[in-house]
Amino acid sequence: NYFPPITHPILPPNEDSDTWVKTYLKEHHLTQFIIIHPGSGSNYKRWPIKKFLELIQLLLLKSNYSLVIIGGPGEEKLLDYLRIPLKKERKIHFIFNWDLHKTFSLFKMGKLFIGNDSGLTHLASAAGIDFIALLGPTRNTIYHGQVLEGRILPRGGNIIWNEQHWNTFFYDPFHENEHKYSHIEIEDITVEQVEEEIKKYINLK
Repeated sequence: NYFPPITHPILPPNEDSDTWVKTYLKEHHLTQFIIIHPGSGSNYKRWPIKKFLELIQLLLLKSNYSLVIIGGPGEEKLLDYLRIPLKKERKIHFIFNWDLHKTFSLFKMGKLFIGNDSGLTHLASAAGIDFIALLGPTRNTIYHGQVLEGRILPRGGNIIWNEQHWNTFFYDPFHENEHKYSHIEIEDITVEQVEEEIKKYINLK
């Protein structure tokens, strides 16, 4: 079997998108901000939305940064769950369904990205922003291994997971090989764990 080398993801620069996003940020008075993406392509890969809400409230209390909450197609209800209790917060800004280039430009201008196992987390890595990825049950060599070995998400990233759960194997019929499989449930990750990771990048009160 041949497995091609995994390289760092890149996206060609787009000056029009960069200019558009800079204007948008200026109009909305967003200078220093943290980006949070609570979604993912699969429900089992999503950290509970209630914990995201708790984390956001903690950051509002303990940090001086604005918070940009982003969502993509099919994530309207997810963002609404956060939007309703946070609608009076001036430091919160919601962005929904931006195209790839504008999202990439946004990531390049942010301070920190927090998200689940999703395409946007990989895009954040490609943009070079510091990130915290919340990973639960995911195939090691297909996802976790690439992340932890720093090939897919190599820049400034911290992966929150639990090493004690990496003790069993599953059979992969596609690669005819054994791979480690994570049995940690993503809801086992605590807000306190995420807070400790955040402290590696920004000062909290």
